[in-house]
Amino acid sequence: MGRPYKCPYCSSNETVSKGVRRNKTVGDRKVRRCKSCHRKFTPKNQLPLTAEDSD
Repeated sequence: MGRPYKCPYCSSNETVSKGVRRNKTVGDRKVRRCKSCHRKFTPKNQLPLTAEDSD
C-alpha cells in the first residue's frame, strides 16, 4: 500500500476517485475529488492506464 493522494489545493488526504480524463499524449488519467474542498484534480505521480499511439 502506498501513500494516499494529497489534494494540491488544501493538502487534505481525504480523496475519492471521480473517473478518468482522456489525454491524447499520455493516455487515460485518473481524476480524484477532494472530500474537504470538493475540487477535482489529476494526480501527477501516476502511470498511464492505457498507452495508445494514434495519429
